[in-house]
Amino acid sequence: MYAERFPGRRTPSRISVSRVIKQFSEENVRLRKRNRRKTATDEDHTTAVLAAVNLDPQVSTRTLCINAGISKVSILSILKQRKFHPYHVSLHQELNVDDFVNRILFCTWAEEKIRI
Repeated sequence: MYAERFPGRRTPSRISVSRVIKQFSEENVRLRKRNRRKTATDEDHTTAVLAAVNLDPQVSTRTLCINAGISKVSILSILKQRKFHPYHVSLHQELNVDDFVNRILFCTWAEEKIRI
């Protein structure tokens, strides 16, 4: 039946099928929970990453990866767990010498448009 239903797949042996049937009939099937230890986001790495961010809040995740020796995904996971947001503050506008004059001109223009 398996070969007919799934023609492109490798057919399991009779022993494999009978073992699965036996486990289900005995209700001896349980979900296996994986208990792999998370080494990249352990306390040592977390402390190192948070200390680096505390020293320099503008540090990039790429630099943190290189310095800590763990992946970018792990760095982002550590930052997310501690509610840090990986972004840089970048100032796209700054005040120039003639800004005051431009603001006055804009205000007078806007005032004229409102009156019309």
